[in-house]
Amino acid sequence: MCGANPERSQTGDYAITGTVVVDGERKAGAYVRLLDKNGEFVAESPTSKGGAFAFFVAQGSWTVRLVLPSGSIDRSTVVVDQAGSTVEFVV
Repeated sequence: MCGANPERSQTGDYAITGTVVVDGERKAGAYVRLLDKNGEFVAESPTSKGGAFAFFVAQGSWTVRLVLPSGSIDRSTVVVDQAGSTVEFVV
């Protein structure tokens, strides 16, 4: 199960959360993709007004990809408990 919503937090869910900062400012409307351990597309979400994103996921290995006009940046993360994982993009 996977969901994306940068404005909401769900108690008890495993989550990958983070922010996108471009040129020193939090970037609204940037696209962040979630890929599974095999590199397959699972979900995509635009960042919130404050540059935040969140994916609610199962435990395991994930890749979070920031998509920009100039290319993409990947960050690997592993979610092992309900504390989740935080991924930051500073470009």
